[in-house]
Amino acid sequence: MRDQSAVKAEAPVAGDTPAPLAFIDLQAQRRRLGTRLEQAISRVLAHGAFIMGPEVTKLERRLAAFCGARHAIACANGTDALV
Repeated sequence: MRDQSAVKAEAPVAGDTPAPLAFIDLQAQRRRLGTRLEQAISRVLAHGAFIMGPEVTKLERRLAAFCGARHAIACANGTDALV
């Protein structure tokens, strides 16, 4: 099934003011993932391990497997990943 959360925009007709371009429909994402996200956030809040907790370990393992790598390291942002 194709992900329907991305929003397509039509090209404006010459002379028209371009319509805002939505790259992703966050409400659709919320409808699809909201309950699971809230449960995951609640688990993190309950154990308090915001950094290097079990969810991070699971993410790193799954990301490494997805990429066919032996290891993956989660970083706070792209700059941290480059440093």
